[in-house]
Amino acid sequence: MASFSSYIFLIMLFIISVGVSEIKSIYLPGTYQSSLLVKKHDEKTKIPFKTHYFPQILDHFTFLPKSCKVFYQKYLINDQYWNKDGGGPIFVYTGNEGNIDWFAANTGFMIDIVPNFNALLIFIEHRFYGDSMPFGNNSYKSAKTLGYLNSQQALADYAVLIRSLKQNLSSDSSPVVVFGGSYGGMLAAWFRLKYPHIAIGAVASSAPILQFEKITPWSSFYDAVSQDFKDASLNCYKVIKGSWAELDALSRHDDGLIKVSKLFRTCKALQSVFSARDWLWEAFVYTAMVNYPTEANFMMPLPAYPVKEMCKIIDGLPKGGSKLSKAFAAASLYYNYTQTEKCFNLEGGTDSHGLHGWDWQACTEMVMPMTCSNESMFPPSSFSYKEFSKDCKKQFGVKPRPHWITTEFGGYRIEQVLKRFGSNMIFSNGMQDPWSRGGVLKNISSSIVALVTQKDLTPNLLSKQKGNMARQSGNCLRCCLVIFAVVSALCVSGPAIYWKFKKLKVKAAQSCMPCKCDCSPPLSLLEVAPGLANLTITDCGKDDPDLKEEMEKQFVDLLSEELKLQEAVDKEHAHHMNITFVEARRLATEYQKEAEKCIATTETCEVGRERAVVLYAKEMKLTNLWERRARQAGWKD
Repeated sequence: MASFSSYIFLIMLFIISVGVSEIKSIYLPGTYQSSLLVKKHDEKTKIPFKTHYFPQILDHFTFLPKSCKVFYQKYLINDQYWNKDGGGPIFVYTGNEGNIDWFAANTGFMIDIVPNFNALLIFIEHRFYGDSMPFGNNSYKSAKTLGYLNSQQALADYAVLIRSLKQNLSSDSSPVVVFGGSYGGMLAAWFRLKYPHIAIGAVASSAPILQFEKITPWSSFYDAVSQDFKDASLNCYKVIKGSWAELDALSRHDDGLIKVSKLFRTCKALQSVFSARDWLWEAFVYTAMVNYPTEANFMMPLPAYPVKEMCKIIDGLPKGGSKLSKAFAAASLYYNYTQTEKCFNLEGGTDSHGLHGWDWQACTEMVMPMTCSNESMFPPSSFSYKEFSKDCKKQFGVKPRPHWITTEFGGYRIEQVLKRFGSNMIFSNGMQDPWSRGGVLKNISSSIVALVTQKDLTPNLLSKQKGNMARQSGNCLRCCLVIFAVVSALCVSGPAIYWKFKKLKVKAAQSCMPCKCDCSPPLSLLEVAPGLANLTITDCGKDDPDLKEEMEKQFVDLLSEELKLQEAVDKEHAHHMNITFVEARRLATEYQKEAEKCIATTETCEVGRERAVVLYAKEMKLTNLWERRARQAGWKD
């Protein structure tokens, strides 16, 4: 029988399916940040939050004296709808790489559903971002301070804060569900895996937990961005693809920077052509990431379907004009949709959201390789771990650990791994979202579900929007979620209901013979691998042939899966043995060569020894001859 927490999570799914009308994607940082550094956004939330600061320890994983240093971690809380006495749930947002107020202002989905659950709402800020600086203004000073910035420490922060808060609020019975989008979605998923005793479920939106090593093709992100523009207009895609060559050609002129500055209407003369290149690059990438079907003001104020609007600008310009000027006109939509900017500041922006810590994380553990293929609308590029490591070493004095995330949280064979021990997780992705390629796109089990939309961005954590498109998308999603919730509930409660009714039916039947509990059990497949599964059935249920057959089928599936895993282990072991054997043969060959050299040297020494013996015998004869002659001449000892 399922646990109480599982029922709570299924009920939550059902209510979400009834209440949600339209949900979209949330931002995950890559290497693009400057567009966020240009303009500070309005960060007012739909409901009031109280700001608190929690005394958090610096290092959760060592017991050195300096690890006990305390810093104050910011979190926001709203108990407006919380039914504390009734055990109302606690919804926790696992903070991203930025000021938590920014995410609270742009995560309306949680605010929309809070009244339905009478839940407590908490937004926790990530260490080293916003106001949660362990070393104050010196937090980014060097690797000695930044060394405490990583995902494992952040997850431990959340766990400690949640436990302490529940204890202080006397709400130990309140179940916790974690939410997150983008990097925060990755943290939410990992938190459920690492701390299942604290959170009963996780909702992870646009969480590319598979964007590491070679799990996902390296070109997938930029291929997805390019496909979004190609779907909107093939001409638009070709214009943007050809604009980079024109920018490079223009920059080679003696007055190239002056011309580029004039074309891009910069507030100040550019110092580098790469500033213009990055400005265009970021506009197209970010627009693909926030290609919502309604107007939005998350990254920048943008119209509905901004990718399509960009392409309309390009397609509407006269043919034969410069591709670079057309690309600039399209990118201006991202930076100046409100038509309030008279010039553009491409260099020297300020970090209004506190995102600079992501550079450190990308250079240490969050190593997500990305390339641009020939099919991309961006210039072809490659990725080299060696060059990337050199850049990080130069910038921070540290080398990346590209395999650490998959070691700590997993990633390979995720379907098999999570199916074995994971539960109560929702991964939402929209295939127009470039980050979707690195997310979980298929259902793993009845309680680990992937919600995927093909035409729009993902079901996300932003607020409900109005409009016909939103209602149509919401109706479709609502129906899917209702069906999923009903099926999941039947899967959980169906067997218990079935056996309950069957037991009552057996009791009601007058002609049924009493069960003989002393009968010996028939030979079962369970004896093939004892201890692999516990299928004990009380009240003589073990003698029910139908139940026995059903249980053995389940056991066969489990045994087959175990054999497949063992086969994979054996293959890996055989591969390791082959490598060891080849290495042993190589060493044996080297030892044989050395032995042959020793034998040859020994033979040479033996010949020399024999010659020395002969010479020694001759010398002894000569010595004896001279000794006799000396004695004859009168020499005495």
